Order: sequence, then structure tokens, then C-alpha cells
Amino acid sequence: MLQHRMIYAFNNFEKTKYKDLPNYAKESFQS
Repeated sequence: MLQHRMIYAFNNFEKTKYKDLPNYAKESFQS
């Protein structure tokens, strides 16, 4: 599961161009 979340987070990270990474990562790994 963690591996899947990391891939998803990385894809979103690329899309947002680093803009919301701290907030997104926090939500991604908590939920």
C-alpha cells in the first residue's frame, strides 16, 4: 500500500510542480 501511495504522490508532485507538496504529502500519507 505504501508503495502505491508513494507512486501516486510522486505523480501528483509532478503535476503540481512542487507547489503543494508539503500539504499534499501530509494528506496523502495520513489518509
